[in-house]
Amino acid sequence: GTPVIITPVSGAEDMIDEDNGVIADGYSPVDISKAIKVASGRQYDSQKIRKHAIECYSPKHIAKQYIDVYQRVLN
Repeated sequence: GTPVIITPVSGAEDMIDEDNGVIADGYSPVDISKAIKVASGRQYDSQKIRKHAIECYSPKHIAKQYIDVYQRVLN
């Protein structure tokens, strides 16, 4: 897995932490540049990032979340 740099969009805090990337302080090129510098100074475990992405965002996992929601709504 590759660490990510993301702007502060809705839900970013739910997906990105110190183990898998950096959330920029804003949307400007300067903010993103600062986030890249922060990320480049950290050590990341690519296997851990990959495992987390597969466990949380694979099509199978997402489909299960949808099914769970539908079942709760219908019951």
